Formats: sequence, C-alpha cells, structure tokens
Amino acid sequence: MTMIRGKVVGCMTTFPGRFDIIRQTVASIACQLDALLLYVNESTEGLPDLSDLRNVTIFDGQDHAGDLLANGKAYLLKFLQDCEVFTLDDDFIYPPDYVAKNLD
Repeated sequence: MTMIRGKVVGCMTTFPGRFDIIRQTVASIACQLDALLLYVNESTEGLPDLSDLRNVTIFDGQDHAGDLLANGKAYLLKFLQDCEVFTLDDDFIYPPDYVAKNLD
C-alpha cells in the first residue's frame, strides 16, 4: 500500500462476528471520506463484498500484524501522512453528516 497523504481517512477494525452488519456500517461512512482503511481480524472468510465501495481498502490481519483487536485502527496509521483521521467503530451506522460535523 502506498502512503496516503493529505486526505480525510477513516480507520476501522472488524472481525467475523460483525460481518453481518459491516457492509451497512462501511457504506454509511465510506461515502463521507476520501479513504476508509478496514483492518480485518481473525479471518476475511465470509467478509461481504465491498468492492463497489472504491475508496475502501481491506487489510487482512493474517497478511499484516495478526489479530490486533481494536488496535488494528492504530496499525493503519503507518500508512497515513498529514491526514485528518477518524477512528471508527464497526457496529455503528453513521449519520450522513458525521464527517462534516466533526470537521467543523
């Protein structure tokens, strides 16, 4: 992954127990960001297809630092420089103005 610079970026972690809601969660916030980085703990098997959300990058924990739990959000920071960063929960549907209100 190349370094992301000067963007509004969200960092989120998830795990298979949240795969039933993760598509809805990601869709609610990804459209408000320049990029959303999603760190997946345990396994990506069964992760819904998010490829239509073009600004979402998935990090398979098995290919990176292993199962980091919520700390996966911090792991993702090493790919960012001079960004506005939102650390996000994987079990919350975000309001359509969440990013704009928080940037204000």
